[in-house]
Amino acid sequence: MGTTLSLNYRKPKKDLISTDEVSVCVRYYYKNENGKPQYLNLSTGIKVQLNHWDTDWDRKKKLAPIKRGDKDYLQKNIRIGEFKENIDTIERDIIKEGDIPYPSLVKSKFRGKKIQKRKETYKDVHFLYMYKLYEDWCMENLTPAYKTTMITQIRFVKQFCEDYQEKHNFILLVTDIDEDFIRKFVIWCYNNQNLQPSMLNKRMRGFTNFRNWSNRLHKTNYNITLPKGLVKEGKSKVINLTREEVKKIYEWKEFDYLNDNHIKYLRGKSYEMDYITDERISIKEETKKFATYTNFEIMKDILLFLCNTGMRYGDMLNIKVDNFRYYKLNNGKEDRTKGMWEFRMEKVPGKGIVQVPSNRISFEIYKKYSSGKQRENYLFPRTKYGNPISNQKFNKHIKKVCEVIGINDLVEKPRFTIDGKVIDGTDTRLPKYETISSHIGRRSFIREQIELGKNQREIMYQTGHTSIKVFNGYYDIKASDLWKSGNEMYFGFDLEDKKVKQKKVKQTPKDIINDEVENKLSTLKDWFLKADIDEFEYKEMKRKVLNI
Repeated sequence: MGTTLSLNYRKPKKDLISTDEVSVCVRYYYKNENGKPQYLNLSTGIKVQLNHWDTDWDRKKKLAPIKRGDKDYLQKNIRIGEFKENIDTIERDIIKEGDIPYPSLVKSKFRGKKIQKRKETYKDVHFLYMYKLYEDWCMENLTPAYKTTMITQIRFVKQFCEDYQEKHNFILLVTDIDEDFIRKFVIWCYNNQNLQPSMLNKRMRGFTNFRNWSNRLHKTNYNITLPKGLVKEGKSKVINLTREEVKKIYEWKEFDYLNDNHIKYLRGKSYEMDYITDERISIKEETKKFATYTNFEIMKDILLFLCNTGMRYGDMLNIKVDNFRYYKLNNGKEDRTKGMWEFRMEKVPGKGIVQVPSNRISFEIYKKYSSGKQRENYLFPRTKYGNPISNQKFNKHIKKVCEVIGINDLVEKPRFTIDGKVIDGTDTRLPKYETISSHIGRRSFIREQIELGKNQREIMYQTGHTSIKVFNGYYDIKASDLWKSGNEMYFGFDLEDKKVKQKKVKQTPKDIINDEVENKLSTLKDWFLKADIDEFEYKEMKRKVLNI
């Protein structure tokens, strides 16, 4: 039972030449109760030269039996796929009705199907068939980070369309995807999946992504527009980890395998702590070849790493030892106390190389997990099955990690209706650890950069953002931010013209250096070279010693 494609030869094959045209048929077959096959040949109305027919079409993933040599191959293949899908739909409908899909019944249903005939252009194409081509393209061309999101989005669109076709007893064409249809889809998502407005907007944009893909690759002229004002996003405060909270997580060592206190977390079933071993290829001694960590220890370090580099979770998983480059001095030698993280973003590979300077925390994490590894090895350990720790598993366990550490300040995380109003009962404050996921690292990094007084362009360079609108969604403007600049406007001028200013003599470092100061500077330099303090701390402490 099923459908296949065949050519309708009007005369023996031996009498045909490669440039002769033959008709393409969809052949439906069914085995009766005796096991005897019955066939039904239905002409698609499409002709093709023999040399343009792919005899191995059924062994390939895509339904594309007509080769590129035919100037209309693209449109013909779509129409063939549409015709085949129509027969498959009739077969499924017959089975749903409790009947046996004999070829004679399929033929009767096919002839009785009332589908308005229009011009043979892309406007006549079944939407679900065209959408299947879009799904195939996404599977082959999108990066893993985008692919998961897009395939989830596509799955729900297909589910809604199939239900819609069955309910209304007609086949959706691309021209049927209008604002009213999209409005019904969005409301269906809201009612059945309890999605927030931000996610509903992403689901809507899936239709424009399809339109742009089709118009770009298939030269169509679809005009799919989204309904305006349907979804309104509510405003809530951006949640990030503060400097004190990051320090608290950094100083927590009870999850570490080398700390005996980690054993008490192994006993509690609610913790789900486990051991993970990491192979260090460059070490030949068998007793030292594998390093052991707890999964909570790794997840804590991953969170710290994200907060100190601003990476997305997917980029962090792809970081290898070679992505860290030591800082080179003017004489060409490497400064082994600092370096730069250099990588390409998985989500936006065309952005080029992103560079993020290391600091004390990220550098310590690098030294911890790169020890004994080669440049091509992943920095963070994989699971016992050789897979990276999934984002879903990380988001589940990091909440428990932060709960134990005590990241429990109360924060607001309300949920909103489709029109942007707060849902009753969801605006009650909750402990921050309940809201923590991998993306809080990126928000915390941006917030810390703002606290340090970095300008927007510098921060966006490190995070890889190209859209200011998207970037601004990662932080809130605080009153303290407004005092970072402009608080001395006009007061830098002497408004009394007659007042005589006394010239202030600026001391230079040469004037104030003595034996005591020299000893302090030497000690600071030793701390810096040993990585006891980072570059920022070193410069600040040096200024204080010199009193400049």
